[in-house]
Amino acid sequence: MAAVKKDDRLGSVPTARVRAGGEAAPGAREATRQATLPTQFSAPPVESVETQAPSSAPSPTETGGPLVPAPSRQTASRPRRVLRVVAIGTVAVVLVGAVLLSRADASARSAEAARAQAQAAAVDAIRVSNHAWQVRGATLTAEAAGNTIAAAVATLEATPQAGDAPRAALQSAVDALRGALSSPGSASDATALAAVVARVAAPQQAAVTAQTTWQAAEDARVAAAKAAADQAAAAQAAADQAAAAKAAVSTTRTTTARTTTAMRTATSSGGSPAPAAPAPAAPAPAASTVGVEYSAATVGAALNAFRASRGLPPMAIVRSADRVEHAREMAASNSIWHSAVRTMWEIVGRVMPVSATAMIDAYANSPSHLAVMVGNFSTAYIGAVTYNGMLYTSIQCG
Repeated sequence: MAAVKKDDRLGSVPTARVRAGGEAAPGAREATRQATLPTQFSAPPVESVETQAPSSAPSPTETGGPLVPAPSRQTASRPRRVLRVVAIGTVAVVLVGAVLLSRADASARSAEAARAQAQAAAVDAIRVSNHAWQVRGATLTAEAAGNTIAAAVATLEATPQAGDAPRAALQSAVDALRGALSSPGSASDATALAAVVARVAAPQQAAVTAQTTWQAAEDARVAAAKAAADQAAAAQAAADQAAAAKAAVSTTRTTTARTTTAMRTATSSGGSPAPAAPAPAAPAPAASTVGVEYSAATVGAALNAFRASRGLPPMAIVRSADRVEHAREMAASNSIWHSAVRTMWEIVGRVMPVSATAMIDAYANSPSHLAVMVGNFSTAYIGAVTYNGMLYTSIQCG
């Protein structure tokens, strides 16, 4: 077996032997071509690295073939070295990747922890802010409750004629608000307190509306009463003036007639006229001239006002000459009685001082008269006169 000189240079390739005379030995060209290293190669499989030519293979010298250089130990161990480098690089890459991945995971965990802390801090801030607003809201609501109570009490004092129901509802709402304001939980439960405050508005407005309605009706009633009184005063003044004029005319006629009679008597006797005899006392006036007529409309307005207070509809008011005449007759006799001939229900009476309302109140105090005033009638026929400071009335209903 031919000996091969060891070449320590990496990548050196043994050259072919040359025979004497400068001619290359047979097969040297092929050996040279086979020994040429490729520019690129991949690591051979492990089996190929470990495989070696059997020791029993004949050498080229023994077989007489061309001399082929044996591969060096360094050349044979090169694939192993490449595999080792690849393995080391792979391990390094894996380790570096593991380190980077560990760092990334640690960074992610740190970021998540930071986000959790920030979220917790935000929740705490919101809780603190809400608590502050709740405290402030409770304070504002308590102030509003106090102001509402004061306003409601003032409304109760300003609406005495609003009626029992509206005033009772408002008083109940005020009491409920006072109870809620003094309860232990009112300082923290602003929402519940605000709801109780809101319940005061409706009954308060109802009381104000009822008082306004009553005031408007009262103003109208006063205006109507004043107008009726003015009308009655004007009518009474006209009646007084007419009665005075009529009395003056009657007195003049009586005096003239007496003078004429006396003169005729003196003339017919043929002597000088006798002195006139003293005039006799004036006779009592006739019933038809007693008293001054009072307004039937005023008495009727008082009657309808009383019926309205009982929830009854008004009656039509008619001035009756027959009722006026009967009132004069009662005034002349200084007493009261019912008409001799009646075709409907009648009430008669007199009051002092002169007042239509006082007259109706007097009727109301008598059960029999009250039954007529509240009866199911549609028309009231009224006559009234005043005499010696008294009001006489005769009323028939039908």
